[in-house]
Amino acid sequence: MPDLRGIWFLAAGQVLAWAGLFYSFAALLLTWERSQGWQKTELALGFSVAVLVSAVTAPLVGGMIDAGHGRRVLCLGPIMGSGALVLLASVQTEVEFGLVWLIIGLAQAACLYEACFALVTLRLGAAANVGILRIALIAGLASPLAFLLAATIGEELGWRTAVLVLAALVAVGAAPLNWIGVTLLERGTKPPRKLRASDARHRSAVHVMRSAPFLLVAMAFTMASLNHGILLTHIVPLVVDRGVSDTMAFVAASLVGPMQVIGRLAILPVAGRVSSRVLACLAFLGLGLASLALLASRQVTVLVFVFAGLQGAAYGLTSILRPSVTAETMGRAEFGTISGWLALPCLVGFAVAPTVSSRLWQQGGYDLAITVALCSAAIGLGCLLALRTEKWR
Repeated sequence: MPDLRGIWFLAAGQVLAWAGLFYSFAALLLTWERSQGWQKTELALGFSVAVLVSAVTAPLVGGMIDAGHGRRVLCLGPIMGSGALVLLASVQTEVEFGLVWLIIGLAQAACLYEACFALVTLRLGAAANVGILRIALIAGLASPLAFLLAATIGEELGWRTAVLVLAALVAVGAAPLNWIGVTLLERGTKPPRKLRASDARHRSAVHVMRSAPFLLVAMAFTMASLNHGILLTHIVPLVVDRGVSDTMAFVAASLVGPMQVIGRLAILPVAGRVSSRVLACLAFLGLGLASLALLASRQVTVLVFVFAGLQGAAYGLTSILRPSVTAETMGRAEFGTISGWLALPCLVGFAVAPTVSSRLWQQGGYDLAITVALCSAAIGLGCLLALRTEKWR
């Protein structure tokens, strides 16, 4: 039996990795725009490049985890990311900013949810859902950590110091925590089954990608990524646009992470008794209601907090239900590779979301961006409703 204490080490590592390599962008976006005089669209492009690089490399990372190299992958990812954050703290131009985020994208692919959940699924099998839920519950604290550092250290000592603090947390925290966590999970379990030929993995991946369940799951969760990416990466300026103060906007933004935790806790009583697809449908409904609340918040200011709560809780569910829905419909064989290919369109959706949000803002203001996010949630819900629960073979 694996040592399940490893789950808690991985969870702590995810908190630090997500705070430094992901949420730091949203937390510092307004600061970069105001202090550096950089355009929002160019800043968003840098983040989009990072997520796009993460998307393109996700299948490769999944294959490496299938081949038994998960511990190295999850340890080297934070080290690479920490080095990139150190470089980020010294950038002077928008071009340098974009190049650094390209490196961060490689680190994201190696140590965030995609890699972590694939490894947990391979090691724990049918018991992986509980492990994933526990990791995701703790990892929801990454968002408030990033925004807290941005609002305290960033304001007192400058954003460059805040980024260096995040770099230190990722290097001395996430990397060793991941190493210990994977080591503990590997105790008492057999190495993941290796494929006999490299082209066999490619053929099976192509076969899965052509199946109706794969396409429906990919489209649904790509729409969730687009929805959340449009709103999250612009959340502070977006909420300020509704007519609230910067302080209130930061408070609303900081609720997203804790509400992810609450949303995940809410499904504990029904976990294992209700299908993942049904729970995912409820999550997509929540994403749609969150966008509606945000649209109405210009008239009723308190609705910005309703938006933050619903958005956090609903997206918190989609991020942990995707592995479960994938396993439920396509099985667990070669899960790292399959989930990597599935992550590709999802991450591409999130990669283009900041730029899409910026362009929509330029064309019709943030009301247009919110409306597009609402439509994305509706399309995703439709795909899940059309999904038949049948395993790929």
